[in-house]
Amino acid sequence: MTGFSTFQFTDDKVRALIEARRVARRTVAVVIPTRVAESGIALVMAALLPLFSASALDSLKRSGINALSEPGKLDDALASAGLLVLDDVEIECPSVFDAPESAIRAFLGAGPVTLASQYAGETAVAEALHEAVRQFTGLDERVTLRHWFRVVLAGPSASSPA
Repeated sequence: MTGFSTFQFTDDKVRALIEARRVARRTVAVVIPTRVAESGIALVMAALLPLFSASALDSLKRSGINALSEPGKLDDALASAGLLVLDDVEIECPSVFDAPESAIRAFLGAGPVTLASQYAGETAVAEALHEAVRQFTGLDERVTLRHWFRVVLAGPSASSPA
């Protein structure tokens, strides 16, 4: 059972992990973003924050891409779900786009960015994205956004129900 960038979007993260534990044959793999402050994706998204409604921003704090990224949050959720960490690694996984326009199109299609577009308009969001990706654009016009993921393999703890 693998949850690649999924559990942090649920309203009840512990319940989702309990269900994953229930259906998993052996282990549950949980993949979440880490090193958020250094992440190119997070830095681009930060440029869009003024374009979100207050209610959308509040919702993204509770249930969004980085909802389990703060130190201890995933560990606490796993423990509460009766899961014991078996392995824990960090991997770098950059996103590379051939041109700024490709990066902008990709961001415009992301769920959270849609909320900003509905509130501030797609033109304003596209302009903000164009400015934000500029710092990640090389002389060859390729946009490279560095980011990292934490990959945790977890299994049922001795005290968790079967």
